[in-house]
Amino acid sequence: MTVQSSDLGRSLHIKSGSVSKPLIGGTTFHLVFLAAVVWFVVGDYLDSWAHNNIAQLETFFTPWHGVLYSGLFAIAVLLSATIWINHQRGADWMEAIPKGYELSTIFVYAMFFVGVGDATWHTLFGIEKNVDGLLSPTHISGMLFSGLVILGPYRALSSRKGALSRAEQTILTITITLFLAYLAVLTQETTTYTRLWPLTVPASNNDGQLLAVLSFIFQGLILGGLSLIVMRRWKLPFGLYTCALLVVGAGMSFMRGQYVVDILVGLIAGLLLDVCYHFLQPDMQHTDRIRLFTVIAASAIPFVYLPVVWLTQGPLIWSIHLIIGSVGVCAIFGWMLTYVAIPSAQYEEA
Repeated sequence: MTVQSSDLGRSLHIKSGSVSKPLIGGTTFHLVFLAAVVWFVVGDYLDSWAHNNIAQLETFFTPWHGVLYSGLFAIAVLLSATIWINHQRGADWMEAIPKGYELSTIFVYAMFFVGVGDATWHTLFGIEKNVDGLLSPTHISGMLFSGLVILGPYRALSSRKGALSRAEQTILTITITLFLAYLAVLTQETTTYTRLWPLTVPASNNDGQLLAVLSFIFQGLILGGLSLIVMRRWKLPFGLYTCALLVVGAGMSFMRGQYVVDILVGLIAGLLLDVCYHFLQPDMQHTDRIRLFTVIAASAIPFVYLPVVWLTQGPLIWSIHLIIGSVGVCAIFGWMLTYVAIPSAQYEEA
């Protein structure tokens, strides 16, 4: 028999007429887990900053790798201790894993094999620079595994029914913020936060302008797609986008020194999305509103980025066609993305 407990634990287990202590896995656990994730993500940003800004980086054993892997170690220790305590309280080993954290547990242990592989790779082939750092086999594995680890609280919230409490909304906001920050550092070569394309890529550089527009589209699909997934499940708290994009902008501003542009873009785009979400109130009963909001989410970054660069850095060298078209094509891709997640009306009626 199982009796639901408070947010300090998942359940009470009654065995042989006696009640065991509650299992760890509620709100307090989520917040402690997210604190460890912050540690890890900060380490990831420090390591990325080093790859971008230090010319002679010749060893795996660096302070920023220390922060990165110690954060990962903290997550592993937290999960291991929690599982052991829950097992001691009467749960079997699988049940002892906090609900939603099964994949986080598997892949945080797998990350230590990635770490050993990464050290070996650096020793054999040297330290990667720029795009190379994103595409080495050990880094690709680490990106995938770490993303699955970070999303533990999201999976935990998804496993329950009903609307989110205020505390759970806070957990969702922090989780989405950390996940977007993590994706931003992984995709920084194709993001506005590290580029000033409208000032540096002239019409004569067709490939450069094409890369810029494709980067707008790619980042728009990430933000629009994540928004679609979360909106289909919950009503989002006001401030989620402002928090997430401001943290991303502030963190990414250190990569190439674009402090004013990055922070302003994150702040203004986040506020724009929060206000639009508040007035549209998109949900699965109003799919047209979800489609419209996804269009806004997919085009918000270039929509804000282009005028911010113009106002803070000087006149743009792009044509008016490219400036307006860049925002428009992101909106179109956002609209098309909704038909992957939401069927058209004719299929809904069928």
